[in-house]
Amino acid sequence: DRCRWRRCYKAVFLLHCDEAGERFVVVGLRVLRGNDSEATALWPLVDTFVEAAGRGVMKVLLVDRGFINGPQIGRLKSEYGIDTVIPIRSDMDILEDVQGLQQLPTAWEPYESRHRPPLASQRPPRPPHPTAQKRERKRRKTLARRRAQEQTQDPPEPSKVREQTLIARFPGLTSWSDCPVPLTGVLSRDIYADGHEKSWLVVTTATQWSARHIRDRYGLRTDIEERHRQVKCFWDLTRFHSTAWNLIVSQTVFVCLTYSLLQIHLVQQGHEELN
Repeated sequence: DRCRWRRCYKAVFLLHCDEAGERFVVVGLRVLRGNDSEATALWPLVDTFVEAAGRGVMKVLLVDRGFINGPQIGRLKSEYGIDTVIPIRSDMDILEDVQGLQQLPTAWEPYESRHRPPLASQRPPRPPHPTAQKRERKRRKTLARRRAQEQTQDPPEPSKVREQTLIARFPGLTSWSDCPVPLTGVLSRDIYADGHEKSWLVVTTATQWSARHIRDRYGLRTDIEERHRQVKCFWDLTRFHSTAWNLIVSQTVFVCLTYSLLQIHLVQQGHEELN
């Protein structure tokens, strides 16, 4: 008697973002039932977008490890000219091959993530609301307390302090047998203060990009994941408790449409900072 039925659902988003990671527009959406797989829903979504928008509009597809699919990645490159950027799992043979290739003379270069400057606010200054003033005082007290705690604590363990990151480019990788096109890999070595290293590999079908450019493109994943966090935590999509499937799909689609139209409107009106 204490229980009630709720629909279990999830969604796959096809997002367009600018190179700076400042603005996002939902250009494709698939609402799935809870037991459906996102990995198989993405590729028909890309096909539908290409059919609607035309070839040459989508140039780069950035995905995570959950969407590893060699045949589909090769098909997007050969049929549509879309380059895919994707990290490789630690149990894949292509990673072992690259780790073996680095034993040969390899050109390593230091890498630091790009930190874009914040957009300047164009809104006129106004006196803060009393409630906002109270929250700001509380926030400053919390920050002061945390700084005092950090000063009294022991320094972090050397095994957790990353001193530098080195990257190297490995072109013409063909050891991923499921992918019919050659790949370019960038191996990243994170070196820590105690001397140990962690390495991971990201690959792309783009053959002309440099190692730094590939890592910068993959760096957009942080902004994409933040957008997903906004969707999950602040768009109230999970609080829509109807058990009618059509209502759930309509609610999700119209929220995404409203968000995207607002993004486009703010850009056209010159208020990019509000995004």
